[in-house]
Amino acid sequence: MKQKFCNILAIVAVVLFSAVFQTSCKKDAPMYTIKFDSKGGSAVVEQKVKQGGKVQEPPPPNRANSDFNGWATADNETSPLWNFATGTVTENITLYARWTAHVQCEICGEWNCETAHEQCPVCDEWDCEKEHMQCEICDEWDCEAAHKQCPVCNEWDCEEHVQCEICGEWNCEAAHKQCPVCEEWDCEKEHVQCEICGEWDCEIDHSSVIINDKNATEIQAEIQASLSNGDFSAVTVTGSASVGNAGITLVIPADKTVNWNADLTGEKSGNDGLIVLDESGGGNLVITGSIINTGGTTIVAHAGDVTVSGGTVRNTNNSGSAIHVFKTEQTVTIDNGGVVRNIGSSGNWTAVIAPWIGIGLEQTLNFVNGVIFSHVNPYSNLRAYMGSNSITIRWSSQDTPKVYQHGTDTDLTSTPANQATWCSEAQGIVNTRNEIMIQIDGVTVEE
Repeated sequence: MKQKFCNILAIVAVVLFSAVFQTSCKKDAPMYTIKFDSKGGSAVVEQKVKQGGKVQEPPPPNRANSDFNGWATADNETSPLWNFATGTVTENITLYARWTAHVQCEICGEWNCETAHEQCPVCDEWDCEKEHMQCEICDEWDCEAAHKQCPVCNEWDCEEHVQCEICGEWNCEAAHKQCPVCEEWDCEKEHVQCEICGEWDCEIDHSSVIINDKNATEIQAEIQASLSNGDFSAVTVTGSASVGNAGITLVIPADKTVNWNADLTGEKSGNDGLIVLDESGGGNLVITGSIINTGGTTIVAHAGDVTVSGGTVRNTNNSGSAIHVFKTEQTVTIDNGGVVRNIGSSGNWTAVIAPWIGIGLEQTLNFVNGVIFSHVNPYSNLRAYMGSNSITIRWSSQDTPKVYQHGTDTDLTSTPANQATWCSEAQGIVNTRNEIMIQIDGVTVEE
């Protein structure tokens, strides 16, 4: 019994000694540092662990486009992962984060793409859905060439045979020439350049000049070009224009006529004339339209005859004449209801004025059917300017012309009695203001 008690006391002593010894050893155990390398991930706080202790597993770090797989004992892909449940610390250690990085597909841009992309051998595009066609002629894929089969040798895209763009012949050796006029090749036409406008193969009727909205210089140039270069005997002027204070001077060749069927107005001042027939001409001016000047004399004819055939010549200014002729061989004819009118209120000129170039010379007025009217007082409608000049008037009602001599009983000046005599012979009337108005065959004129 005593021996058993002693054994129990011995066992208890051993146990107590062992416990005290272990406690003393733990208090004296060394501390180790556990570092965490997150390999580019978020930071992880290091730990201090005594020898034989266990590492506390930290929260997993984060890294973009990567999955965290654990902490490895070495910085490689083959080392084992640290087992936080069983692993104990015996030294300073560094644990390395192991990651599985996401991979972005270079083709479709998806992450961790599992699609088996295929590259097209024709266009090199990935996952191509085009229906490529291989050309039967050149073997190119998706060929856009306009292949042509040579009609001569039947080869495709033949470079030996060339078709002429002009004559259509193959391998043409002709020296083709392009016409500078019509631009046709190998032209056989005989092109003619117009002497008036300079155009080739001109189809314009230059015997007719249209003056619409043109100035005096343009009108003069066009009429003169037709008169000088045309192979016709007459030039017809049509249209309407207003030329202001500018005049129109025409050289009408002796064998040609200008048929004035246009309406022209102007403001040409003085006695120079809105329209002047140059003395180097000698051709005739036939007026079937109207020529009206508000500034002075309307027509000054240094040469050639003037015929007012159904047309109108008017001077609405206080001075000047409607028609002024200079040479004795010139003739003024009024027919078909033509009107020659000067309506200045205080001027000293007449509707038609005769030449003043000599004594005893005659001037002929063929008065057939029309009106001569001057609205100035005391001068008459028709006046012999120099004292001895005579005026021959061929009245339609008389077989022989009447010759009126200035200074005689048949004077055409302001004597009312002589005016009455003249009007009687002309089958005219005298208005209440002692101004002469000649009326033939019922043609009238309003003041």
